[in-house]
Amino acid sequence: KLKGSITDASAGATSYSIQTLVTMIQTIGSHHDQTDKFDIKLPYQDYYGEGYVVEDSTNLTIDGAQVKKETVTNKGIVYTISKSGIYNSDVVTEKEITVIVVLDTEGQILAVLLPTDLYQHTKGNFYNNALEFAQSFVGKTFEDILDGQAGATTDPGAFNSRSLILDILLIAKGDY
Repeated sequence: KLKGSITDASAGATSYSIQTLVTMIQTIGSHHDQTDKFDIKLPYQDYYGEGYVVEDSTNLTIDGAQVKKETVTNKGIVYTISKSGIYNSDVVTEKEITVIVVLDTEGQILAVLLPTDLYQHTKGNFYNNALEFAQSFVGKTFEDILDGQAGATTDPGAFNSRSLILDILLIAKGDY
């Protein structure tokens, strides 16, 4: 029996008083207060600071890609673009990559992100090569992005992934 419980023949095996329920709720509340809390961070907070506001969000399909364009009030634009492309020339299989492009109000690229959970091409050194290529556009504008910048097919590394990333960046450039 819990402290403060009362017996009631019509209630079954045991019945608890309201005071027991209050004590249980207080104990749960006290335990909750002692647990670690995690700050919820907005996805682009590293680039736009705390409290930014997405004033408009549009979903488009451009050249076979799913494009989400978010306009952030007085901060810039974020493109989240997913598209499939060949990842292995030997089997000519297509898999999807998602690229997130974060721009400021002047059109300067603040970040080009390749979330690993949305990157279906080969990981490891191929992913690292593709990420390095994507991040090479940080600090530039869309005017600096030209066709053919993925390198030659004989270049070591993730040529197919780099080509798809470039294609995605050119899609963003065309919409911007």
